[in-house]
Amino acid sequence: MTIYAIVSYFLKNGLFMKTVISFNGKTPNEQEHKQLLTQDLLIKHPSFVERNKKTMAGLLCFLAGIGCIILSLYLTFGTKATFGIFRPWNILRLPCVVLGFTLLCMGIDCFRSRPAKPNLTKPQYVLHQHVKKCLIDPNYFYIGTIDTVNSYATLQRMLPEMQEVDYKTFTTYLETLHSKMLSTLKDNAKSLNLPEYNFKASSVNTSLISKKTVSLGIERLTMDVNLCVKNTQLVHATWRNKFIPTRVFHLKLIFNMTLVQLGKCWFVYDPLPDYEINKPGLR
Repeated sequence: MTIYAIVSYFLKNGLFMKTVISFNGKTPNEQEHKQLLTQDLLIKHPSFVERNKKTMAGLLCFLAGIGCIILSLYLTFGTKATFGIFRPWNILRLPCVVLGFTLLCMGIDCFRSRPAKPNLTKPQYVLHQHVKKCLIDPNYFYIGTIDTVNSYATLQRMLPEMQEVDYKTFTTYLETLHSKMLSTLKDNAKSLNLPEYNFKASSVNTSLISKKTVSLGIERLTMDVNLCVKNTQLVHATWRNKFIPTRVFHLKLIFNMTLVQLGKCWFVYDPLPDYEINKPGLR
């Protein structure tokens, strides 16, 4: 086995840095719970952000479908005068027509249908949606920005009016959290003598660890979120250099959160929980 193969195997299978981030959400007292019971938590309609995304997707499909149909017509009639009967690309006409009508149907379906409403009737599902769609943006490690507008719109649909947070507070919380996670990854990279760039989340896995009933209509849930982030390591061989995509970072996020029931729906009581970062070191 060559040195290159040994180093590659070691990087791909045994070397990663593990960091634990613990989130601890607040629990309402008896008086706060009584005040919440006077609120209504309805399954709200999709936000304007989601409707705009659906409309844009429909418009793109519609335009692409028209373009394919126009191309098929050009291949049928437009090239006849120039190239005569022999046109070898005529084989493209049928696929263009089929693709064009398929895209048109998809576009029309996007215009007619509405984004699905969130299912807020199961506490574990609500927490899962809250974490993956509102608090964690895996693309941040790769592109460096957070889709705060869409995340905030999703969050607002999952909270009663009394618990809603303002956009500025939410944006500051998300940007600070992701900045600290990225800083942690860079520190881990220094410890492993790896380049401080080319981060990309490869997987986000969630699992419910425990569920405890605090009182009637109040549940305390603990959820693990395993976020694996890849880095690129330059390996020097005797006759070549090669970048190897390596899973070397593992962020373990532990959410201890309280959910409250209003009617048939549940919501996260503390949507922006306090957290602390623990760095156990090389594993």
